[in-house]
This record gives sequence, structure tokens and C-alpha cells, in this order.
Amino acid sequence: MKPWHKIIWKNKDIRIDNKPIFYKTFFESGITYVTDLRFDLNFTESYTIIKKKMKKANILVWAGLRHAVPSHLISKSKTNSRYFLTMPPSLTIENNVFDILMKKSKDYYTMLLSKKVQLSNSSLALKHDFNLTDELRKVFLLPHIVCSEAYVKAFQYTNTKLHKIHVGYITDDKCSFCKSEPETLLHLLFNCLYSKLFWKDFEFSLYSLSKEFVHLSLRGVLIGIISSECPLLNYFLLIANGIAEDLEYFQA
Repeated sequence: MKPWHKIIWKNKDIRIDNKPIFYKTFFESGITYVTDLRFDLNFTESYTIIKKKMKKANILVWAGLRHAVPSHLISKSKTNSRYFLTMPPSLTIENNVFDILMKKSKDYYTMLLSKKVQLSNSSLALKHDFNLTDELRKVFLLPHIVCSEAYVKAFQYTNTKLHKIHVGYITDDKCSFCKSEPETLLHLLFNCLYSKLFWKDFEFSLYSLSKEFVHLSLRGVLIGIISSECPLLNYFLLIANGIAEDLEYFQA
């Protein structure tokens, strides 16, 4: 019988967020003891093995679990098993060593984003319409740089009349404000008479706060002012766009 201190689950020495852990799916897959985490292998090799045991093995959960085991239990695991650590747990990504045991959650998140994030299908049209070259990536990163609120970053302005007609919610495509033009994205956010008044008030309010006049163009309203060195300006623009959509929603 293996000593109790080698059991992973509810072990006072193995903690995540300062709490002992228990993962039912891992336990039911036969992962019970520290030796089952295969510290004799590097991270990639051990994860390859666990994927064969579990249908939905999450790489971040696996990394966090191995990282939570203190070094003295790893040493005992190596001493009292037939396995031997052949190399430190690490990944090689674009010729750079990614040390599994030393990295934190934000490092894993950054790594995944760098590999999986791709520009949207509309990026080419955006690039063409506003003559964007090297600035295209900055456009998509801008909301994440200037604010932390997820709901602000997510303002995508899909709640227009044309979208509602497409899903069968309404039958009239006229603008909720002026009642004369089709409510397209560009009309709602910039070309409508009431939208122009809204942005004029925005410019005046901004001037009252900063004593700096900013003339807003269609490009500035839709994608932000990339050249601005004031993150607060682009944050206000995001908030203002959200207000414009909320007004459209209540007006409709």
C-alpha cells in the first residue's frame, strides 16, 4: 500500500489557490498518486499519456496539477518508483524554452492567445475601407489595451435593424432615430442626423474635460483613434458607442 502522503487528492501539501484539490474526472481515470503524474517524463510526454486516458484532458489543468505538487513529494515519487526524471518539464515554442514549472497562469493564457487568435473575416474589408496596413492588429488590440471590462470590449454593434430583420425580429428597416434611412451600421453610428448631434455633444464634453478639441471622423468612431496617446479617449469612445446602441435599443 502506498503511503497517504503520495495521494494527490485532498492532500494538505498539494494545493491550488491555497486549497487542497480533488478532480473527479482525473480520479475516475486512474490518476490517484503523485507517480501517476509521470514526473519521470517531460510535460509534453506526460500530457500525451494523459490524453490517452482521458477524452477531454485540458492542458492547463494538467499543467496546474503538476505545478501544484511540491518538490519534496516529487523527489519521494522519483525515489520510490521505477520512474526517473529524464529531463525538466518544459516546452520548446519557436526555439524558446517554456518552463512549465516556473510559468504562471497568465503566461499560459498569453501563449494560447498568441497561437489561436486570428483576425476576423471582416478584417480585410476593414483594412480596405480605412486604408489600414500595419495598424490593423492595433485596431483589434485597442479595446483590450484601454479597458478591462469585458462588456465594453465586446461592443460589436450587431444589434441593428438589418440584423433584426434578418432573424425575423422586425419587418421595418428604418432608422430608430430619424425614421427615414435604412438602419445600417454606418448610418446608426455616424451618418444619422441624431448620431451626428450625439458625437458633437461628445466632442464638446471631451473638450470641457481635457481642453483639447478632437474632431471625430467615421474611422475614429468605428475603430478608435489609433494614433492617440491618451487611452482614456478611446475608452470614452467605446463607452459612447455602447450608449448609442443602448439608445437605439430603447428607441426601437
